[in-house]
Amino acid sequence: METMRFMRKLYQEGLINQDFAVTSKQVQRDHFIRGAAGVYIGSMTDAQRLAEETLKVNPQAEVTIVNRISGPQGFKVWSIPNYNGLYVFSRKAIADEEQLKAVLRFFDRTMDADVSNLMRYGFEGRHHVKQDGQVYLPQESYSLRVSEVNQLHMLMIADLSNPNLLPVKNSEPLTELAERLSEDNNQFLIEDPTVSLDSATYDERGAELYKIITDATFNYILGHLDDEGFLAEVERWRVSGGDRIKQEYMESYRSRPEGG
Repeated sequence: METMRFMRKLYQEGLINQDFAVTSKQVQRDHFIRGAAGVYIGSMTDAQRLAEETLKVNPQAEVTIVNRISGPQGFKVWSIPNYNGLYVFSRKAIADEEQLKAVLRFFDRTMDADVSNLMRYGFEGRHHVKQDGQVYLPQESYSLRVSEVNQLHMLMIADLSNPNLLPVKNSEPLTELAERLSEDNNQFLIEDPTVSLDSATYDERGAELYKIITDATFNYILGHLDDEGFLAEVERWRVSGGDRIKQEYMESYRSRPEGG
């Protein structure tokens, strides 16, 4: 509640986007790039590209990254699961086991040195050069890497944890800072304990129930709900299935060999 009260105060004083509840991520980026916003909350790995786009609009702009914001219990960062998304293979698109194995062989090949370095850094001579067994990323080829290489990163199943990737001799300043701060975040991560648990209700109605809390949070910040009204929405979430989700997660936890 304290966090929402603080956000409502920022909203009432005009210090945050007055249309934040309906502003897409792309529009948020555009506001930052054009100078209409001074702070952007997003992925640290996007900082270098964001800075490049901002400098095209305002060459005097200065962009940096902040990861340590202290709260009542010190520094805390909400952790994503220990995997970067997942791949789902369609039974309609993949006719049989042999085709599935062929697809899996592609992902297996992305771990090899030749393919992983190609997907990460692009073509030598066009997107990067090699110096002393390391990758050098010329600033003049930055835009080419953004438009021709960066989209391939999402297909890398190991990314920077792949030992076959060559080290970078000269990371872009904000890219290097982002990697350093990401490592720093490991000291105070808050993991989601439900990631490895099962809940049939969550699978079936999770999005619907999540919207109750999301809408209530937005409406509280906008001043449409007071404390009592917000707590009433939380109660609606509970009786609509939230309590059932909690119960199913607890049952799932207790059924595990290492559970209580």
